[in-house]
Amino acid sequence: FVGQGRTFVWVLTKERLQFHTIDLSRKKLQERFAHISPLFQKEKNLKDVKIDHRWANLRLDLLNDLYHMLIQKPAEDMLNPRTEFIIVPDDVLHYFPFEILVTKLGRDEVHYLIEE
Repeated sequence: FVGQGRTFVWVLTKERLQFHTIDLSRKKLQERFAHISPLFQKEKNLKDVKIDHRWANLRLDLLNDLYHMLIQKPAEDMLNPRTEFIIVPDDVLHYFPFEILVTKLGRDEVHYLIEE
């Protein structure tokens, strides 16, 4: 749940329910999206949008930070590579493609959530 002042994450399994508060307001979340890529800027001129993957200019470091904040940190003791998990987004998170979150960022390698 994205609140005006904070974001709330629930992690639910058959056995457990955990609730986490993240100090990330709606406004700060939107700002993070805009810094991740020009494609996520709230206001943009459609004439400026180029049909070219290079224009996305994704900031992998920020995608990795967001993964740690929204998924890994709240659910680290419940994450299992063999377990399917479902993300139920709220508010501005509806427009964010979670599959591009970076789970591992190294000098020579990048792993995306979709690959996990």
